[in-house]
Amino acid sequence: MTPIVTIERMPFFVGPIAPGQRPDVPETLPFSLGVEPRTGLVRQLVDANLRVALARAYRAGSMLSTPLGHGALAGGRLAEALETLTRALGGEVRGKLFLEIGCGEGDALAALKARGAEVMGIEIGPQGQRGAERHRIEILEEPFETARLGRCFDCIFSFGCVEHIEALDAFWDATRAHLKDGGTIFHSVPDFSATMMSLRKEDLAHEHINYFTTASACAMLGFEGFADGKVRPNQAGNEIFFWGRAGGAAAQAAWDGTATLADFARRFDASWSAERRFFDACAARHESVGLYAGGFVSASISGCAEHMRYYDGDTAKHGKSWLSRLPAIQAPQSLMDDPVDHLVVSPVHHFDAIARHLTRELQVPRGMTIHRGFDG
Repeated sequence: MTPIVTIERMPFFVGPIAPGQRPDVPETLPFSLGVEPRTGLVRQLVDANLRVALARAYRAGSMLSTPLGHGALAGGRLAEALETLTRALGGEVRGKLFLEIGCGEGDALAALKARGAEVMGIEIGPQGQRGAERHRIEILEEPFETARLGRCFDCIFSFGCVEHIEALDAFWDATRAHLKDGGTIFHSVPDFSATMMSLRKEDLAHEHINYFTTASACAMLGFEGFADGKVRPNQAGNEIFFWGRAGGAAAQAAWDGTATLADFARRFDASWSAERRFFDACAARHESVGLYAGGFVSASISGCAEHMRYYDGDTAKHGKSWLSRLPAIQAPQSLMDDPVDHLVVSPVHHFDAIARHLTRELQVPRGMTIHRGFDG
């Protein structure tokens, strides 16, 4: 693949870091996106150094975001995911055999089990065995592509997993081999269309190899021979659900992301310049800046990350740091007594809800300017 988007020193993010924790991974690595010629899918270019870093991160249990079933948004996210999955299966899960790839601590599997399903999970990180003990669910600690499962499933699914997989051909081969005739695949992935619109830097991560849009996800289903393919964005607009059933005929991929990615690259470069100007202008005026739910990638590449203040509404992140040596993430309530001059809300798809919470419920000081991303 030819690189179209390139960041020379991209922070290697492994999820929020607890105090005293120092992950055995590089602080930065190059990051590049291109378009895979055969499928038209936007993918990260992977080399040996990245593979080593990723293997270390996964062995340590890296989790880029709070998993389903945990944190402030746990109930809504898990409920929406399971509701969409159930609908894709015709409204019933009882008696069906499910396999979840990258199941984390097994909360989704536990919910399906409680509804009468038979379940099994695969999780290469240590969190899987914690979940197996807590929920009394069989979770294998080995890659799906080489696992000896000894059975076929009515549904093979994942939430936030397919974007991590480098060997997609082997993944789909294993899926077809372990899916019953007429069985269903169901996956959720980040929506790269939302990233291209918002230019949010945290949506780009070394752990994410594949970058899907609704168009490319639909094309992938047909290309891999899954029939009755469906694609639907989630309510927040930052993720895609896609599903299909075994038994279709493989079709030629009908989506090529080259022109789309090239346009994104131009706007992405321009956004870096705008963000640097924002940081520089605030520093020149001696104004403080807080970053809400992200922003650390832009700040790190601009060289000012250690001088920022970080906030997040997810209690699971409080006291942790986005990257080594950065200040700890604070609760937004701390802004009431110790405000900043500028607060940049990174996830623009949640901006309205976050802004309402800050201004109406918390009633943060009115002199603080709240920005939708870095658009001023």
